[in-house]
Amino acid sequence: MKQYKITLKHDTGKTRIVTSGDTPEEAVQKVLKSENAPETAVVSVKPHLPTITIYDIKFQLESEGKQIFYFCRKTLKFFKQTLKDFSVQKDTENYRYYISAPLPGGGRSERWYYPETNELRHVIK
Repeated sequence: MKQYKITLKHDTGKTRIVTSGDTPEEAVQKVLKSENAPETAVVSVKPHLPTITIYDIKFQLESEGKQIFYFCRKTLKFFKQTLKDFSVQKDTENYRYYISAPLPGGGRSERWYYPETNELRHVIK
């Protein structure tokens, strides 16, 4: 299930509600039913990704035993990196996170993190 941020227009202004659903339409129907609002009240529907840190991603991957070596101490030491070197950016349209860190000789270590499948994938340019 994905999370969606739905904006509704009320008599008193706009309200943003975050809910989950398999499709945007399912999420809208949940909100309309709970708010007892007509379909014309829907202003926008956008994918919602919560803000997470590199530590959250590492914990999620290790909790399922996936990608342990990418964040393991020996690998980070070999590349002269720490977890603090990594930055995490949202890609809400594709429902994923961009993870990157500088490498000592130049360049960047880059991965995509997919929260739905709990996977790290290489960035293909």
